[in-house]
Amino acid sequence: MLQSIVRSLSLFSANEALAEVSTAYLPFATLSYYEAILYQKSLTDAANGSRQPQLTKAKTKILQFLTQIDSFNEILSSEQRGTLNFFKKSYNPSNEDILGANGDPTLKRASKIANFRLEKELKEKLAILDSFYATESADQSEDGISEDIFQKMDEDDVRSLYVDQLRLFSVYAFRDLELIAMELQMLLNSKSQLQAQSKEDSRQDAKPQIDKFEYTAKLESDPTKHKVVSDLISKLGKILQPFVITSNKQQLRREVFGTGQVLPSMSIEEYLDYELANGKMATGGSNGALSDSDEQTDDSDEEVRKREWDDWKDENPKGSGNMKANIG
Repeated sequence: MLQSIVRSLSLFSANEALAEVSTAYLPFATLSYYEAILYQKSLTDAANGSRQPQLTKAKTKILQFLTQIDSFNEILSSEQRGTLNFFKKSYNPSNEDILGANGDPTLKRASKIANFRLEKELKEKLAILDSFYATESADQSEDGISEDIFQKMDEDDVRSLYVDQLRLFSVYAFRDLELIAMELQMLLNSKSQLQAQSKEDSRQDAKPQIDKFEYTAKLESDPTKHKVVSDLISKLGKILQPFVITSNKQQLRREVFGTGQVLPSMSIEEYLDYELANGKMATGGSNGALSDSDEQTDDSDEEVRKREWDDWKDENPKGSGNMKANIG
């Protein structure tokens, strides 16, 4: 209501500089920021979706406040004005635009340090206001009405306090705007996850019902029957029901009707018969034939040795090697 009254009175103009604004009007420039604080601190529940509209209204009010003081041309710093001009839509920038205004980590760190120093400096200047508003017992006049501290101050000093207050609120506004964008982004992500979870729960609720005999077709379904992938694994990668990956029916049949990996698949006699049938094992008859063949090989070698010895004796008769030594 107060905001509508201020708009109806046209206290501020878009083409009006700070020097042209009356000192008494300057406190009303902070109304949008105070409204944004109220929307931020309102008691809402994120589960029922009431938090997101409140944050959206708070973001709109903060942008209205920043746009209003930006028109004064002397409140915002050059860096703050550059950040405000970075937004594609002045009154409704996206969360990505707000969070990506200072994408460089080095620039973001330098901006936070500069804002911290500026905030500390402005708080020291505005300490007189904090002490005045924090004190419950202000100076009382004769009629019992609290005496305004600004009535004791020079108008230039009062104007300087109001301008410093607007500068301090601008630092708070940019910081709150970034926090609101982060929270809105988180709420949107959680909402999409809840929708995916609800779809998954609806598919699980459609499972076959168990009758009084505790029979369910799901447990006794044909394992060789082709199933849709969405029935086995959800989009998030969660396994909905057990499944077996097989290359063919024979492999599945072997796993179902086989004896398992820890039990022998054949007896010793069956194994020996298998080895003999595949020629991997020699029989007793083959061993005898092998020994006869070895003996024949040994005999033939002995005959060859004797034959070579006889040939040498024929070529070298007895005494032929010592004939010259026995002559004369």
